[in-house]
Amino acid sequence: MTTTHDIDVYYDPYDVDIVNNPYPVYARLREEAPIYYNERYDFWALSRHADVDKALANWETFSNRRGDILELIQSDFDMPPGVMMFQDPPMHTMLRG
Repeated sequence: MTTTHDIDVYYDPYDVDIVNNPYPVYARLREEAPIYYNERYDFWALSRHADVDKALANWETFSNRRGDILELIQSDFDMPPGVMMFQDPPMHTMLRG
């Protein structure tokens, strides 16, 4: 398995240059680090459709309880119950009605 230490591709969601033109970095992530770990911000990123599709279907392992906002994911903030975007099944399914 290739680790982040073995490659020189870097993704920083707060880097203005990357945000302004993310596509070259996205392409490199798909090719060189499809399962990417960012040590600085302590997050994992999936860049290939098949991997994302599998992760989305596996809500027990890849929970959506804190959404996709790094500050919320890493905080101790208790998400209020009933907010659909922060719910996993079966609550999310019930809220969708």
